[in-house]
Amino acid sequence: RLSIASVVVVSMVVLALGILSLGWLGAWLSLLGAASKSARDAGLLITEKARLMLAPAQATLRQLTSTPLVEAQTLDARLKTIRTLSDVLVANSLISSVFVGYTDGSFFLVRPLDQPTLREKFHPPPKSNFLAQSVELRDGKFYGEFLFFDTERRLLERRDQPDYLFDPRTRPWFNAAVASPDAVATEPYVFFTTRQVGLTLSQASLDGSAIFGIDVSLEDLGNSLTDLRTSPNAQLALINAQNQVLAYPDMSRVLERRDGQFDFKPLNQLGVASLTKLHALNLEEGKVVPYEVDGTEWIGASIAFNVWSAEGMRLLVAAPSDDLLGELKAKALRVAAIMVGVAL
Repeated sequence: RLSIASVVVVSMVVLALGILSLGWLGAWLSLLGAASKSARDAGLLITEKARLMLAPAQATLRQLTSTPLVEAQTLDARLKTIRTLSDVLVANSLISSVFVGYTDGSFFLVRPLDQPTLREKFHPPPKSNFLAQSVELRDGKFYGEFLFFDTERRLLERRDQPDYLFDPRTRPWFNAAVASPDAVATEPYVFFTTRQVGLTLSQASLDGSAIFGIDVSLEDLGNSLTDLRTSPNAQLALINAQNQVLAYPDMSRVLERRDGQFDFKPLNQLGVASLTKLHALNLEEGKVVPYEVDGTEWIGASIAFNVWSAEGMRLLVAAPSDDLLGELKAKALRVAAIMVGVAL
């Protein structure tokens, strides 16, 4: 009787374990597929959002190349377009400045004064809303000026800035536009004046005498990563070919000061071990894999981010497996308890 009972119980246990294992494997594969789809969807959403940021700016840039600014040789002539340039800033909040550089070294930029950091930096008149930064060539010499305007584009103050001798011909966006018939975009970087994360779009006029540019802020791209998390503890980051972090939900952890300027931290200095380990795996495009970090199992994917001309940009998506399998594990334990009870 003992032998028969033992054989029956062992057989029931083996059958129960087999059924439980098959159920666990099926649920695991389903969740892995769901995680893979979530990772790809998050990458597509962020990619399309970045494209939508650039599309209006590119259209605006094409329009600017046919304005009177192309042939404006003096500051007074350029000031006649102040309403046109400031309207561009009002229409698109992502644009932090719009400007034009000339082959003779002259430069004209308009930016909004809607941030406390900018007002603290430039100390504008109380009712000023826009700042025009000018470098004008007169009698073989360059003269820098700051001009402040109110909401009606009335000139409130004009300041001589002898130390403002910005030469657009030395900037990457200028040289890239000279070498291309179409609009070109720089890699994302930190704007020195506003400390925003963004990129510069530039395009040359038909005769090549003027290069128009728009600084597009992409800082909300990092904020959008929070909304696209696949689970509460998921980690997402956008990195470039140099393994620098360009976007992360907490952008304060991304930037570091170097020689008085701001730059992006490398991924290994971000302090997120799950993303560092995921990037070290060198995964194939869109492949989702489980991996372990400090005793915790994670599920991650690496997705190509080809919005800009820059090569090697990737979106890393990682989530703890417990976030995805927590309920599944609890159900498996309940089923195992029931099977043990039946066997007994």
